[in-house]
Amino acid sequence: LNFCIFIIFFSIFITKFKYPVTALLLAIPYVIIVAGTGYVRQASAFGFLLIAILYLIDKKILLFLTFIILGTLFHKTVFFNGYTTSNCII
Repeated sequence: LNFCIFIIFFSIFITKFKYPVTALLLAIPYVIIVAGTGYVRQASAFGFLLIAILYLIDKKILLFLTFIILGTLFHKTVFFNGYTTSNCII
């Protein structure tokens, strides 16, 4: 579904330019760097956060911190969410 929506809007975007190749060169870095990796990074970080919360509930603090650090490597908001969660649970 995301790919289909992307193709529709991207084709509209390219057709509005006088030089479509220029539009393609302008759009590809954003599409690859931001849209292509942004959602994967966020989903991975959220997955590490969920696993960390499971370890926190079991009072395994070292594993909790390990997964928080791994999640923070993907997205910095995991650190703040992990800190807030740990204050609520502990």
